[in-house]
Amino acid sequence: MAATLTENIKAPAKDVLAIFQDKFKVKYDEIDLSKLQCPRPSSRAIPGKDSNQTYLGAGCEYITGEVNGKPTYQEFRFEGPPLYSKFGVSQLVDEKTGNISYSIYSPLPMADDDINFFVTETLDGLHETMCQFTGKYAEDIGKPNLTVDGARSMIPQLYKYKKDKVTNKLHRDRDPFLYSKLNLGGDRTVFVGVGDKKIIPWYKLENVEMKFIPIYSLGFYAGGMGISFPMKMVEAVVLFYRKTNATSSQADTIEKYKDQYMDEYKKSLEAMANMAVGDGLEDNESTLGSLQQKDTTPVTPEKNVEDEKNSSPVTKAPPSRARQLR
Repeated sequence: MAATLTENIKAPAKDVLAIFQDKFKVKYDEIDLSKLQCPRPSSRAIPGKDSNQTYLGAGCEYITGEVNGKPTYQEFRFEGPPLYSKFGVSQLVDEKTGNISYSIYSPLPMADDDINFFVTETLDGLHETMCQFTGKYAEDIGKPNLTVDGARSMIPQLYKYKKDKVTNKLHRDRDPFLYSKLNLGGDRTVFVGVGDKKIIPWYKLENVEMKFIPIYSLGFYAGGMGISFPMKMVEAVVLFYRKTNATSSQADTIEKYKDQYMDEYKKSLEAMANMAVGDGLEDNESTLGSLQQKDTTPVTPEKNVEDEKNSSPVTKAPPSRARQLR
């Protein structure tokens, strides 16, 4: 457990399942972008900071019906496709501010039709719609000369690409990835197991291999860190999780080759034992025991990847797929 965690953060959320299970949400491939609304940004206090520090923000809403000829709105929450993470919940430290946050890193393999659609239609579509709202509220946020085109070029996409460490250019020829950011404040992220529907404390998902279905909220931010569209994971259905270690991550490979190479492996152990004795070392069994005690925790993915500014979509999903995004 990270030393920076407080007991307050570790404490279980109260009555969260009852609060969230009946809340509105729309599936990622059923979003009607014409129903997405972003209210005029208003001044808000920065959480945990001096009350004089503020930003302009708004939470997105979605038209869900009509009453007396007027549209009704609910908080915009959307369900993504199943995502995979090899490392589970990880800690991120902002290089510029030193702020600590928690998120789940997931690769976005574009060869998968569902992931492709999620990236090129859902996330790109949400980014474009939010850029339209940014142009509409340009004067309200103190950027009267900011156009929609300008917003497209300067505001980061909702997903990321890795950067070349030498040239600092984005690797657009590779699959993108996503950090699903957790909220550990009052309205904290809720993880629910798919089988028993019980809440899983988020800290039990640190350093685990997992698959989950995320549910996100979307907002607008304008302040000292520029302009962005915060997308936070408010809830997730956990499909499976298990501790990440050498045995579990290599189980399939071990099962496939163990019979073929078992004799050769045993011979190599005998040879190593003879070498150890010849070098004045302890017997092979104790040497192997010490090796097995070494930390085999996998290296976590590269963190603190800077937000990239891009508006070029990646390869589109096959056009034959039916969809309601527009």
